[in-house]
Amino acid sequence: MPTNVYVVDGDKEFTRYALLGDGSFTCNNGTEIKLTGVLAECDIINDADEGVVVEQVIYGFALANNKLIGVGEVMHFESTSIEYFFDNEPPETIETSSTASGVYKNWIQMESDFSGDLGGFDFDKMHELLDGE
Repeated sequence: MPTNVYVVDGDKEFTRYALLGDGSFTCNNGTEIKLTGVLAECDIINDADEGVVVEQVIYGFALANNKLIGVGEVMHFESTSIEYFFDNEPPETIETSSTASGVYKNWIQMESDFSGDLGGFDFDKMHELLDGE
């Protein structure tokens, strides 16, 4: 299985490529990005004019690990694909046969549209949830 490479190349636009082996990509700002193909994983290149956020939408109980990709940067993900893009919002619930405590799906958004948290683990929020506040 090749590496999926997603290039965010405009306002809420992207192109998906399949990478077999190593390669490179030159961004509009001149930044050259070297890619190393890892089977069954993916890379996201931000060739847009603003930051891109990859939000982990959690179904069940798990910790989200949202990521900001700056202009002209690449980020590698161990998942094979991105499920949701921009205005194609993920559903509130999904059915799964998984017995894991949590399942997540990745959603790419422009930084200006993202309303979640990019910080680390919020212990105060966790205590509020556990205490029922």
